[in-house]
Amino acid sequence: MSSTPILDRRAPLPPLVPPRPGMTVVVVVWTIVLLLLTAGIAFGYPPSLRHWLFTTVHDWVDIDRPWSGIVFITASTVAVSLVMVAIHEGGYALCGLAAGFRFKSIRVGPLLFDRSSGLTWRRGPGNPFAGVAVVVPDTIDRLVPPWLESGDEKQSVTVRDLPLREHIDVPVREQLIVELYSK
Repeated sequence: MSSTPILDRRAPLPPLVPPRPGMTVVVVVWTIVLLLLTAGIAFGYPPSLRHWLFTTVHDWVDIDRPWSGIVFITASTVAVSLVMVAIHEGGYALCGLAAGFRFKSIRVGPLLFDRSSGLTWRRGPGNPFAGVAVVVPDTIDRLVPPWLESGDEKQSVTVRDLPLREHIDVPVREQLIVELYSK
């Protein structure tokens, strides 16, 4: 048997691990943070936060309809969070395009933009503020360096040799790598 039986597909893949309910942890942590902030404001510490909440935020919330202000603040928070994820994932997509890869899809929260099917709404379990950018190489040959060997119609890969400096086909500043790992 080879030293990489799973990569060579000579051994079955391990069973999939079911996803954990991660949102429970997020809700618990945010509840604790909000309770600590509330306790701090109730006891007057820090004074600047108490002043900000009772002056600036008070102006955002209409006294006759306080729920409209709360809904506005909540919607703004969700929108800003999704914009931050979009910028983050867009950076990954741009880096992939700059490296010569082809754009396939990008997901920001529940919105999925796929190159072939356009914009769709994704439902299902998972973090509603997660994101992913997918870029793929133009050809599979780009993925197989000389020290690897592909077989079975590109369905398996075998490590033939250890990679050498000559196998790297992009400019690399080795001194920066040495400095990084010597810290």
